[in-house]
Amino acid sequence: MGLKNGGGGGNLYKKYIRIAYFKYCKKQSDLIKYKFKISIILKHFISKEENEKNI
Repeated sequence: MGLKNGGGGGNLYKKYIRIAYFKYCKKQSDLIKYKFKISIILKHFISKEENEKNI
């Protein structure tokens, strides 16, 4: 399942942050480290999916 009507990006983002938090973060400081990496990956993922929809 992709993004719903483009506006679902925020929820998708939160979902991935939560998954990553439980997978990788043992300490609060880890969350900040991974949050940055995940946001980069997600921006790429979301923009790629948006581009495919626009074609």
